[in-house]
Amino acid sequence: MENYTDYNGADFGVEYSNLRLDNTGAIVPNKYASVRQDTGTILGIHSNSYKPLTHKQMIDTQRNVINRSGLADNSIKESISLDRTGKKCYVRHELPNHTIISPTGDTANLTLLSTNSFNGIWAYIIGAGANLGACQNNLVFLNDVATLYKARHNKHLNVDHASDVITKSLPIFMEQSELWHQWSDEKCNDYKALNIFANLLENGSIRNVLAEHMGHSENSGRNGVILDVNGEYLFDRDEVRKSRNFMYLWNKWDSHYRNALGANLWGVYNAMTDWATHIQSKSVNVAGIQRTRETKIQKLLDQRTWGFAA
Repeated sequence: MENYTDYNGADFGVEYSNLRLDNTGAIVPNKYASVRQDTGTILGIHSNSYKPLTHKQMIDTQRNVINRSGLADNSIKESISLDRTGKKCYVRHELPNHTIISPTGDTANLTLLSTNSFNGIWAYIIGAGANLGACQNNLVFLNDVATLYKARHNKHLNVDHASDVITKSLPIFMEQSELWHQWSDEKCNDYKALNIFANLLENGSIRNVLAEHMGHSENSGRNGVILDVNGEYLFDRDEVRKSRNFMYLWNKWDSHYRNALGANLWGVYNAMTDWATHIQSKSVNVAGIQRTRETKIQKLLDQRTWGFAA
């Protein structure tokens, strides 16, 4: 781990400049810009309270955390992603020699993740998850485990403290499999799974449609698609079929995870992490989309009754 020297272009220099009015050239008080030195791109506009942290510093911190924790070895897989302008950066370290066992007996590799941005979109966050080798899904942990350190770019940002917190928190990850086994034991029918997906996407229109189908969730018709009391196919409703994300989640659950992992919350959870991991988009900011989806899953999981009361 100590030999990592490549930054995948994230080690560009940054300079900080005063803002001036176009018409007079007067300096704008209490404001300045962070500018990328190699391209001249303005990365962000900040107040004087902003505490800059470059992407290189963020990456070096995560590498340092791994070294200090005693987890460093030659098996570690590092990936660094930048958006097109360099405003946002996402770094992931997968640790194949540090594993958690899933309810199906598959090995999930411990993964550390960090985000940083110059434009305020992302706070500086160091978190954790796992990569399930069997399906290459990045498994999302509960937020109190996943987000080990989070700070805005101000006086409260303390990189040394972040390193200490993560080192002390790593043993918690090994207990994550107990939670997964609880989810594996909790049964889940199709109607319940659909409601969970609607809650994940915070889609009120689909939730309303599902409410109309309550009590008729086990009726099946064409290709197993759920019917309502009037014989209408659920997925013929515009609110449902036009949501690509909702349909992706349903298809993964219906065609794979319900059969492979069982009709339980563990299967639903894996359908959600599949959606977060395998991005069906032409966007250059795939890492950003992935992080946004993982955050949605964390938000849902932090409602401790996310599937038990659905």
